[in-house]
Amino acid sequence: MSDSAIEISQPQDQRRGHIRLPVLPGDFKDFIVGLLGRPQTIERVVSGPFRADREDLLSIHDSIEQRVSQQNQGELVQLVVVVGFNDGSSVQLSGINEFTTYNEIRQLRSTTVTLEWTYLIRFADKEVPERQIISITLDTRGVKVRRSSALRADDDVEVVETNRSGHIHLRIAHTARTWGADMEAMLTVQLEGLVRPVPAHREFVDQHSGKIGLAMFCLFFGGSVIATFGIAKLYASRRVEAMNAQLASLEGGDMEVVAGQLAYLTDAVTQGIWAQHYFQAIVFVLVAFVLSSVCSIMSIVFATYRGESFLLLTKKSGKHMERKLKSEKKGWWAFLKTVAFSVAMGVLGNVCFYYLQCHM
Repeated sequence: MSDSAIEISQPQDQRRGHIRLPVLPGDFKDFIVGLLGRPQTIERVVSGPFRADREDLLSIHDSIEQRVSQQNQGELVQLVVVVGFNDGSSVQLSGINEFTTYNEIRQLRSTTVTLEWTYLIRFADKEVPERQIISITLDTRGVKVRRSSALRADDDVEVVETNRSGHIHLRIAHTARTWGADMEAMLTVQLEGLVRPVPAHREFVDQHSGKIGLAMFCLFFGGSVIATFGIAKLYASRRVEAMNAQLASLEGGDMEVVAGQLAYLTDAVTQGIWAQHYFQAIVFVLVAFVLSSVCSIMSIVFATYRGESFLLLTKKSGKHMERKLKSEKKGWWAFLKTVAFSVAMGVLGNVCFYYLQCHM
């Protein structure tokens, strides 16, 4: 038997066989530990809306294969690909060839994919090969995911955060820290390249959506309240001037003038002019509060950017992406229309209230 080959022999007893491994008896323990031992893990989460298709995943596979073949004596033992769909079903594929030629005939949208590479690598400072596992998960759903990058030896510790736009999760189980860190750095660059860039204006509006909504409420409602006080003051001034002019226009004897003034004042009180004014002012402020609240909530909803992630492994996924990209553009225009509508309603409401109080 050669020094590097694995030989399986079949003795006369067909019920039992033997396997010969190219490992010295003194190294056999280290070989088994390298296969079954608990390695260290490096994890990285790439957050944000991403776009990935089959070619992107094949490119990642080629990069891993190239890096392993250039730096180490390694062999790919197993590659498993699991594709999940929007109906909750999934398909497991074994090997890169199956993944390359797989074509989903059902009208489903791919939402997740997990690729797991298992390598046996013999490092320069080791006498026996050791198992290394690389796992990459692309998930378009908004779920709880592990946060940031961590070098962990305890899988029971988990820190999570809510992600709205999907995420990419990288996990490397390794026995050589330098190799694991190098592989993590290379793959992180590639995975970050899949993230869709968010326009600067959308990112700014999304980060300050709450402040924008509050500012619109204060502008709309605060402007209406200030206008109400101003119009009320102007209304009172004009009513007093009109009453003085009316009283001064009365002619006749002293008693007749006094009687006419009293009759005019009694008629003004009976008509409830001031009560009508206060009632209209209260109604105007209440309507302004409701409209400003609605516009504020709508502006927050449309300002919040939820960039979709797209995993283009089926035909329906491509159509879904086209529809969502159009929806993102409509969301931005809806935000601008909400802002314009709020400003226009504030100005128009104040003008109408002014005309109602001072010209009628």
